[in-house]
Amino acid sequence: SDLQYYTLLFPEPGELLTQINRVLCERAKRGMFVTLVYMLLDTVANRIQMANAGHMSPIYSDEKGARLLGSNSRKGPPLGIIPDGEYDQEIFELGKNSSITLYTDGVIEAKNNFSKLFGMKRLFKVIESQPNDPDLICQGILRAVDKFTRTEGRSDDLTLLSCSTN
Repeated sequence: SDLQYYTLLFPEPGELLTQINRVLCERAKRGMFVTLVYMLLDTVANRIQMANAGHMSPIYSDEKGARLLGSNSRKGPPLGIIPDGEYDQEIFELGKNSSITLYTDGVIEAKNNFSKLFGMKRLFKVIESQPNDPDLICQGILRAVDKFTRTEGRSDDLTLLSCSTN
């Protein structure tokens, strides 16, 4: 509810995360924090504005392949830890027939029966093997993680969000 409220007051992603962080630091219990990627998609200009508070970087995919979106040096700490933390934002142009995929650590930290992690390489490979279609990307990732963890089963929640341009 804080995010929904403050979005109206702070339209820029970096400003919004800075404010939400202050609010959470005031009322969070020790050791509690939140990771968050906040993106504004401009479908007319085909660009996004993004600020990252300690979450895994989104994956951008186009005809050149899949790659992380955003700079680690611009990524801020999780929300609720550093009271005076400030969050930078980045702007990215989106190419035609491209996609952006967000995911939780339940994807890359899924383990098989040999205690190997699913990892980023496998995630990139799955995304690159799909046309830039959000439904197919999410279905492909779920199938790949389930196949990878078949004998062990998932040990963490798994959340995915994907969008594409045409």
